[in-house]
Amino acid sequence: MNKLCCPVNITIEQNWDSIRALYRTVFDKQKLGKLDHDLIEVDEWGGTQYNLDRHGSLMLSQRLSPNWGSLSGPILNRLLPWHKQVVEIFKPLNFGMVIWSDTIADVTRHVDAKISEEYSLPQCKINYIVSSEDQLAKTIVYDSNEDSYYESYPSTLNHAWLLNTSHPHEIWSKGHREILQFKFFNHYDDVADFLKQVGPITLK
Repeated sequence: MNKLCCPVNITIEQNWDSIRALYRTVFDKQKLGKLDHDLIEVDEWGGTQYNLDRHGSLMLSQRLSPNWGSLSGPILNRLLPWHKQVVEIFKPLNFGMVIWSDTIADVTRHVDAKISEEYSLPQCKINYIVSSEDQLAKTIVYDSNEDSYYESYPSTLNHAWLLNTSHPHEIWSKGHREILQFKFFNHYDDVADFLKQVGPITLK
């Protein structure tokens, strides 16, 4: 088994345009200064978090990639007809949340940061590729204990990968890229073993 990233056999039946429209609405309101909600400068993420009250949050980072946006919370979950299904499937894994991530360029090498209440928790993510303008785009993850060792995966549409986000990783991409993330507060090896045992997953 790969120790930094591995493919995940998951199929998602989803109206992606509904999520795109929601994200664009929230993003555009922020750009126009019409997002009338609390905002917090989050040093750990190198960006700004807009608290959408009970609806969730919008995260924007300029440090790692220009206009890198992430949307999560009930505002996103209500557009996922399979959300209750995935929560039940991943219940044994300390499943955190589903995140819509939107980038338009490379993402600088980084380790996924944690806010204070997450410091003691392990973390990894499934990244499901929804779209990628750059057909050569890929994610590279480097072993923090062995500088010369790395693993990578392509941005192939409708394919998913489990990523060990505790190691430095970066994205090489020269265009717009959309992914759906599944965040776990669990060890990469434990999540990988679970996914291998449970077999193909279809969310619909």
